[in-house]
Amino acid sequence: MSNIYNLIYNNLNRLTGDVDDFMNGKGYLKLKSAGFMDLIIEKIAPDQISITHYYEQNGDLVPDPDVTVRIFPEIKQAEALTFQNCFVYRQMVL
Repeated sequence: MSNIYNLIYNNLNRLTGDVDDFMNGKGYLKLKSAGFMDLIIEKIAPDQISITHYYEQNGDLVPDPDVTVRIFPEIKQAEALTFQNCFVYRQMVL
């Protein structure tokens, strides 16, 4: 039976080609689409990734928005841990 955690995992598979290979490999991916900011997916911990757009402000790169996700490869699921943009920061309560 599929649930939201399976859906997140499956969408990450589609974005990365294979999320398990991504987590065990280079752990960095830049996706480009004409007319839009690049989407950066990077491994930030053994079981976590960050998905973000970066823009430049006063010479600094600013992540906006930024989402962190924990991956559970053994059960083919993933869950969002944090979300932030220039207006708000949200963290999942454990």
